[in-house]
Amino acid sequence: AGVGSRAQLKAVTGYDQVHGTLTGKAEGGKWSVAIDSDEKEICGAFRQWLDASPGRSCTAVCVSEQKVIYPTYEEHTVGEEIAGFKLDPSCPMTPFSISAFSGSGPAQAEGAMIGWFLDVEALLQESAFREMEGDGFGDFPASLANVADNLEGFEKRLEALRKMKNVTLAFCNGLDFQLLPSSTASYKDMKVSDEIQSLSTDGEVIRISGFSAPKGPAQDAGVRSGWQLNVQASFDLASNKTALASLVRTDVVKDPAALLEVSNVTLMFEPVDSAPTVFFQGYSDMWTTTLVPFSSAKFFWQTDGDGSYYPDRRWGIFALVTPADDKDVDESVMEAVASKWAAETQRVMGVQGKLSIEPEDWDETRMRALCKRHGWEFEWMTEEGERRRRIEGAEEARKAAHRTMKEEDSGAWWRLDSVAKALWTPKSPREVQRKITAPPPIVTKNDQPPVESNAQAAEKPKKKGWFS
Repeated sequence: AGVGSRAQLKAVTGYDQVHGTLTGKAEGGKWSVAIDSDEKEICGAFRQWLDASPGRSCTAVCVSEQKVIYPTYEEHTVGEEIAGFKLDPSCPMTPFSISAFSGSGPAQAEGAMIGWFLDVEALLQESAFREMEGDGFGDFPASLANVADNLEGFEKRLEALRKMKNVTLAFCNGLDFQLLPSSTASYKDMKVSDEIQSLSTDGEVIRISGFSAPKGPAQDAGVRSGWQLNVQASFDLASNKTALASLVRTDVVKDPAALLEVSNVTLMFEPVDSAPTVFFQGYSDMWTTTLVPFSSAKFFWQTDGDGSYYPDRRWGIFALVTPADDKDVDESVMEAVASKWAAETQRVMGVQGKLSIEPEDWDETRMRALCKRHGWEFEWMTEEGERRRRIEGAEEARKAAHRTMKEEDSGAWWRLDSVAKALWTPKSPREVQRKITAPPPIVTKNDQPPVESNAQAAEKPKKKGWFS
């Protein structure tokens, strides 16, 4: 926003709206706006004030952050807090404001300050206010336009309002506004009718009804069918003094047909309201290059809910915005940019979940952490350590064998079974039932060992035990 910008101002309650030009910025994010003189909201006493002196203009105060409060006066009257209301006939949208406070109250508790505006349209809907009766009130006004017809009577109603209880008022710090794109169309060496087929009017606003050519100065500037002509700005242009010398502004508003025959003229157009203009809408593979005649654009993505199995794959839109004067971007370049964008976006998102950052080399700290996690004993692999482990292992084996020899005095196989049992640790209940059994001894009928002949004993070598 800046001085000279065009804006649309909206009433707090109701559907009234006006167009105007930002003329200056005040403290607290407030802007002063000069309302177009041909707005229908300038009526009754407001119109009389405007026409009473040349050079006057109706104004309004708009804010970047609008605040609206609705204080209710239950135990105390309105006058116990508000000392009076001030009338400003130059402000047709918010003619009444708080002039002073007489004490504390609900309005100040909600943030109201001197100079905050009374929402007249909201007050007209308050039942307690509608039922008021008094001398000089006149007929009850149904709208702000009716208030403009009898400002004196309404001021008496506000004075009586200060004595009331059980009533809710509405106050605001200013009007909400939206900037309007303003486009200039210069018809040099051509008539307006060479591009615009017809203009319509409701007696106050002139709108474009249709175009007679697919291209032209207005369409190149972004003007679309239904946009309105800023009559005041167009007539005020110094370059139009000659072209519009034969026309009267009030006559053109009533019948704009004569304007179509004018040539070498510059016209100012703007949208009727601040709702965005749609320049492209598509789906599936219906994507084409679109020219937006403004320096900014908004992109909206909407889905019908299809693709419930992969909802995360249904959302998103990729658009590359380039200056209009540049050459069209090649499709392969678009694909490369889109792929690069998707990859970098994924990298920015990073890994979802818990992260474990570890060095690439296995230093002592990392190995100790690994042993601690698995319950291992950490020790460096050295000659001294290896020698100690082997000695300890052999010592443990001798101790196990010695224990088994004391417990059982049987053959070699039985001692082998005892050692195995001493060293073996069962891993499952089934293995607990297993044991190593020695083979049965070989004996004769009378349990006597067989007798060998002297010849056989001499030929047969003696065998040594496995434990020798």
